[in-house]
Amino acid sequence: MAQPIKLGDLLVQHHVITQTQLTEALAKQKNTGERLGQILINLNYLTEQQFLDFFAKQLHIPFFDLTPYHLNP
Repeated sequence: MAQPIKLGDLLVQHHVITQTQLTEALAKQKNTGERLGQILINLNYLTEQQFLDFFAKQLHIPFFDLTPYHLNP
């Protein structure tokens, strides 16, 4: 069975981030244990919206931002 492609490699392959940015983020992840996506966002290498859009495309699902809506619990 083929190995799944890692998130960082996918982002580089699709020109969302550079290999240098990925290397820096992975080094920080190794030190902090923080999730890669959050590190990339914190370093301003991509926005949260870009990250969510990328995931939606990879999973072939539509992305709908509910932020502007007030939802009653």
